[in-house]
Amino acid sequence: MCFCEGRDGVVFFESRHSLDEDEFSAVGGLNFSFPLHLHRCFELFSQLEGATRLTVDDREYTLTAGQSALIFPFQLHAYEALTPGRNAMCIFSPDLVPDFCRARRDMLPADNMFAFPVPDGTQADNIYLRRSIAYGVCGTFDKGRRYLPATGDGHALTALLLYAERHFRTECLLRDAAVGAGYDYAYTSKLFKKRVGMPFHRYVNLLRVRESRELLRSGEKSMAEIAAACGFGTARTFDRVFRSVTGRTPSACRSE
Repeated sequence: MCFCEGRDGVVFFESRHSLDEDEFSAVGGLNFSFPLHLHRCFELFSQLEGATRLTVDDREYTLTAGQSALIFPFQLHAYEALTPGRNAMCIFSPDLVPDFCRARRDMLPADNMFAFPVPDGTQADNIYLRRSIAYGVCGTFDKGRRYLPATGDGHALTALLLYAERHFRTECLLRDAAVGAGYDYAYTSKLFKKRVGMPFHRYVNLLRVRESRELLRSGEKSMAEIAAACGFGTARTFDRVFRSVTGRTPSACRSE
């Protein structure tokens, strides 16, 4: 999982829900809350008891018992438990529902909420059952649904985020990320800032600071070694960027 400090707080990019073509997971929980995040999968969220505030892109919903929402791939979303309750969640790859994805290509729902009967104890231990459940979710959601045009930039954004995750420990430039992903630099620059809420180089620095905090806590490396391991050119640059992100010095973080 990667994170960035977006315009509405912290945005998590869940790479583990973006790479596996057969991704399917169904879980239950209590009082579920999670900050802004995005990934390539569909995400079904059902409120069994209590209430949860759901944010999807620029819209907010309040889910109460019996209500569900379907989040489309690359939609920013967050959860906040409002009252004690139970939740169920199913996350599945768009590759499990190719016909639905083709039919609704370049579209996003005008409303993410719907009523979906969540079965108890459903076993999805083979690909056919997983496809059946995923198509059941999408088919139920699609009934009478109104859609709006989507930007269609999800694949480009994922490519940039994955490039940053894999290369932030070395020189990590947007120009190289754009070339590697096969996109125009000007397009990727505008896209990244619009969707993530900051320039690419700041996002990379946030990844570097996250990594450096883990190394600082271990206490095994010098400041110069940590700077080099996290992609900072010098210890001085490391100190400056760390201060700008956290408001503290690396030494203060290490002493905690």
